[in-house]
Amino acid sequence: MRIGNPSRADPDVSEAREAASRLVTDVTRAADIISKISLLFKKPSSVSRVQRAKERERKGHPTGASFSLRGHAGLV
Repeated sequence: MRIGNPSRADPDVSEAREAASRLVTDVTRAADIISKISLLFKKPSSVSRVQRAKERERKGHPTGASFSLRGHAGLV
């Protein structure tokens, strides 16, 4: 089965190459966008949560937790 203009005798290889190149560019861009969107929904790692809690404690802000990080080995 032939796709394209049925009146053409030979397939246009350069046209096909350009179309494939555009396809690769578009797919790569779509993958990048999907990756960035998925990062928006990922939970922060526990290390970064601990670091943010330490920073809030250092500035004198409440941590919002029912415990303090002070006294926990390796956390302060």
